[in-house]
Amino acid sequence: MFSRQFWTERRITGALLVLSVLVLIPGVALYISASNNPRFGLAIGDRASFQLERYFVLTSVIVSTLGLVMLESVLREAGDRVFARLGMFGFMFGAVLVVVVEALLLDGQQIPYALGITYETLAFLSQVAYGASLLQTRLLPRWVGLASIVWNIGWLVVLTLVNYHYIPLLHALMPLLIGILLLLRRYQASTTQRLAES
Repeated sequence: MFSRQFWTERRITGALLVLSVLVLIPGVALYISASNNPRFGLAIGDRASFQLERYFVLTSVIVSTLGLVMLESVLREAGDRVFARLGMFGFMFGAVLVVVVEALLLDGQQIPYALGITYETLAFLSQVAYGASLLQTRLLPRWVGLASIVWNIGWLVVLTLVNYHYIPLLHALMPLLIGILLLLRRYQASTTQRLAES
């Protein structure tokens, strides 16, 4: 289907980051439908619809974590030795919390407030670290790193002011942008050229 040259480490990273958002979209759609109509349910029933929604969210976070682990490797190769690694470990710890949170939701329990705060904080701060890494390296245009920093700090402040909410979609948009740019051929070529010059 595609040559070996197509599936570079950058493209696999980009594909995982984009896939994580594509997997999340059905979960968000199920959540919105259920919120607008409390009696909403697929033919298989309300409980099964809820479980399907949570599985989509959980799978999205796992795929996103894999993509961000790969992104750390790509950024390390591009010259960053600190920020991407901090971001990777922060998001991995956050992903463990998401597994716990989703397991509690699937078991019909309430999310402990502290778990929600910890996950939100780790997820936002880890993506701030990735933004700093993108600013430091020449992997993608500098505005991508700056956008990641502003987006994540901004939402961290907003959700702090409103006592936090568990909103996985907020953590998906910057990885989506980064993933799309990593898949684009022009960034593949320009990044290779810039790294060869430095």
